[in-house]
Amino acid sequence: MTAESKHSRVSYAGTGAVAPLAVPFRFLDDADIRATVQFADSALPPVAWRLGVDYTLAGARAAGGATLTPTAPIPVGATLLIERGERNAAVAPVSATSSLANPVSDPFLQAGAGAVPRTYQDKVREIVSVKDFGAIGDGVADDTSAFANAFAAHKCISVPAGNYRITGPIGSLSNSVGTSLYGHSNGLTVITLVGNSAGFMFSGFGWEVAGIRFVAHGVVACCIQTGEVSDNHSASIVDCDFVAESAGSYFEKVVEMNRCWNFSIRGCYFRNTTLGAEPCNGYAIVANYSVNVRVVDCSFMNYDRAVFLTGTPRPGQNDFCEGWLFSANTFIRNITHFYAEAGTLLPVFSANVIDVTQGGFPIFSKASCTTLIGNWISGRMPVKLQDSSRNIVSNNTFSGPGNPIDGIALNGTNVSLTQVIGNTFLSYGQAISADGNSFDWCITHNVFANQSVRCYDLSGLGGRSSVIDNTEYASSPGLAAGSVYAPGRHLRQSVVKQLVGGQPQESISFEIPAGLFLSKATVSLASSTAAADILCFYDYESPASTPTRAQYLLRTRNGLALPSGPVRFSVVHYE
Repeated sequence: MTAESKHSRVSYAGTGAVAPLAVPFRFLDDADIRATVQFADSALPPVAWRLGVDYTLAGARAAGGATLTPTAPIPVGATLLIERGERNAAVAPVSATSSLANPVSDPFLQAGAGAVPRTYQDKVREIVSVKDFGAIGDGVADDTSAFANAFAAHKCISVPAGNYRITGPIGSLSNSVGTSLYGHSNGLTVITLVGNSAGFMFSGFGWEVAGIRFVAHGVVACCIQTGEVSDNHSASIVDCDFVAESAGSYFEKVVEMNRCWNFSIRGCYFRNTTLGAEPCNGYAIVANYSVNVRVVDCSFMNYDRAVFLTGTPRPGQNDFCEGWLFSANTFIRNITHFYAEAGTLLPVFSANVIDVTQGGFPIFSKASCTTLIGNWISGRMPVKLQDSSRNIVSNNTFSGPGNPIDGIALNGTNVSLTQVIGNTFLSYGQAISADGNSFDWCITHNVFANQSVRCYDLSGLGGRSSVIDNTEYASSPGLAAGSVYAPGRHLRQSVVKQLVGGQPQESISFEIPAGLFLSKATVSLASSTAAADILCFYDYESPASTPTRAQYLLRTRNGLALPSGPVRFSVVHYE
């Protein structure tokens, strides 16, 4: 027996007898072994033995090797060569003792029925790495040219673990089939963009960027910019981090989207300053005429505007940003989490955490059909709707920062055809406010708790608006314009009045907050806590009874004089 030093092959001389033969190296599968009979006479070609026909194997994966048993003797004068075959050679480095003599022409055969031979070179070229083009990935060497060459030559590129330093633009805005870039994970593959022009350009159908941590070093104009070819249809950015790790570093834009259709951004982390720092800069996502986009399971921190949908139409077309879905995201400590210009349409927020900002409105939308469903929303003035219609605000929890007098949870300016349904508003100055240019709102089944000023101010709201079946807890009643239908509005008061006394009859009045009732209270009931038996009669017909005052006539039951001094009354007014 003769064995190679690397233990990838062994040979046995023919004795004319059938006996088990040791295979002194480890292999993973029976198909990994090649058995070939070679003859001393060079005129005779080698004969490849067939597994299961000419021999059997036992002991695959065993650390100590295995056993090959021939079904017929090795001819005397011939040699049986047993070696680890193509499958292992395709994944192992080529060495001097490898059976791979010519990587260009040597055949590769995958295990399994129906596999077709091809060359090792063809097999290995299935995966293209930036390191094939000279990238170092040590965080010091400039890998820009290696990435540029890889992008120019291939459409699917692997970026192994490492820190790659990029100092200029990479990619193209005019590809018809986009180039995809895959890291090993956002914890292992890091791309550091150095300087304003460093960044990546993608365009075309179906490209993807995944598993990479992009780091801004200095001020970077744009990390990922899309072209406008093939609508970037079905492209995606998945499981990537976009962060600034040093003082003074940030992205002016992280992702600039132009003409992106059916696009998705999933599982990404956007942070535009060092962890724990306060300054806000730039934009995480800026979109122009991009449609049917999904932003899911992402986090956004420290941006001027985390997401900015422009109202710019595509040149020569009528395409705007519309049909955006935001779900299961976290927004915190941006100046504005989301801003949509006029002309955009149908942004939908569902099941997001929309937390405090560093000033400004967390959500400022001029997009019609803005839809907020099932979100947790915080901030002093968290939602501003303007110049829009057909909006839905439903089943959200608005959590205010402790009753600021000027805090308004939902603010509408020139907004129409809007539904506010089933929300909880906690601890604002006012929960809802709408200006005189707004109309046709439906506000129903909401809970207003602990508003420091009033539940809502709809004194300017017009059209056929309604406020129905809401629950008010520890809040002053809301104000509504005369055109607002609000059945069952009422006011409870506990008021101390100073009686003159000494007479069997006396008139007093109780003040009602302006704007609560459309006209004078239809019903007003008062009772006294004084020891004297005082009867209280609401004088509805008196000119002194108005929408802001209820006039009462007081008498004693026994006809004696009324007491003098302070008397507390409990009063309920109904419309």
